[in-house]
Amino acid sequence: MRARLLVSVFLGGESLIVREIEAMGEHYTKNTLECTAYCNPCGAMTQHRVDAGRRGPCLVCISKLDIKIEAERIRAGLDREQKEERDRQNPVLF
Repeated sequence: MRARLLVSVFLGGESLIVREIEAMGEHYTKNTLECTAYCNPCGAMTQHRVDAGRRGPCLVCISKLDIKIEAERIRAGLDREQKEERDRQNPVLF
């Protein structure tokens, strides 16, 4: 469902034109890589990646997510290495 906007033109404090229009999403050219837009999780205007002509995710949020994923990957690697070390020290007999 598209959002509807109420548009009015003011001239000298008096409304001349009032009408309701459908809001359209922004489309960018294929050469556009980034745009500035409001990010709800960040609560500020931030740079966003442009994917296939449409605004993509916030670059700040992506970097936070990348750091979290990398930390989980390191933690999983350490857990695997510790398990392998325990298995070498305490081999299963049967």
